[in-house]
Amino acid sequence: MTIRLRLALFFTLLVGCTLVLVGTATYKLLRHGLLAAIERDVSERAAVFARSNPNPPYNLDVFAAPDTFLQVVDGAGAPVAGSGNLGPRTLPLSAPARSGRVVEARVGGRPLYLTAAPLPGVRFIIVARSPVTIYGALRDLKRLLSYIIVGALVLTGGLGWLFARAVVSPIESVVAAATAVKEGQGLAQRVAYRGPPDEIGRLAATFNAMLAELESAYRALDQSNQRLRQFLADCAHELRTPLAVIMSNIDLLAKVGKTDPGFVDRALADIRGEANRMARMITQLLILGRAGRGRASAEGTGAACRCRC
Repeated sequence: MTIRLRLALFFTLLVGCTLVLVGTATYKLLRHGLLAAIERDVSERAAVFARSNPNPPYNLDVFAAPDTFLQVVDGAGAPVAGSGNLGPRTLPLSAPARSGRVVEARVGGRPLYLTAAPLPGVRFIIVARSPVTIYGALRDLKRLLSYIIVGALVLTGGLGWLFARAVVSPIESVVAAATAVKEGQGLAQRVAYRGPPDEIGRLAATFNAMLAELESAYRALDQSNQRLRQFLADCAHELRTPLAVIMSNIDLLAKVGKTDPGFVDRALADIRGEANRMARMITQLLILGRAGRGRASAEGTGAACRCRC
């Protein structure tokens, strides 16, 4: 897995987790707030109706609404009167509802939040409200949040990929330049970076500076090798002359040495002189070689390797 892909996945995962947490918290808080508003509403309606001191016949439609139902029951829970939107259905009167608590119940397969308040004559007013509309709105909200999270993940993944590509691109340029140098395309390769002087910018600048130093050192070493080759060529030329004189004198001694003693003395003198000349040249080469040992280790090793070649 490349760094680019890891960065894109990291950003996508981070944004996804953040959106899921925010969306879940928003949904839970909104759901709790809306259902708490329903509970307060049924409690307030029951309390208001009970404080109005109603007497039979009860006019319950004044307090009702399309999703709010009222019913007056006796102590046993038998209905006495009900709002018009309730129809033949009966609202249950449980013990928690008798105490004024808001409970959730299902009537005719429909969820209701209801509570009760006592009335004169051992009767109770039951106020119920259906949260179906709120549940539908919450389902729409959940669906919308899901779409938003999925769209945000897709957008974050694409933007994260582009961002990671922009971040990793200079590093890929460094790798490409190093590969080109490795494949023998020369030390003139450079990383083309035009971004800010951040960590990646400093990496590119350091790599370019290193290539520039290597190129300068390589040129200096190449020039040194050229001078060394010229020096060796001059040495070979200088050594060839006395060797030729010595060899020619030896050939002449072999031919006329026995017939001309004076020529033998002159030939031996020439051989001795040329031999002394060669000895002086070899001594100078040894002195130069010993002096070269004081140079930098890397340069001395490279020069020695090239001399042996």
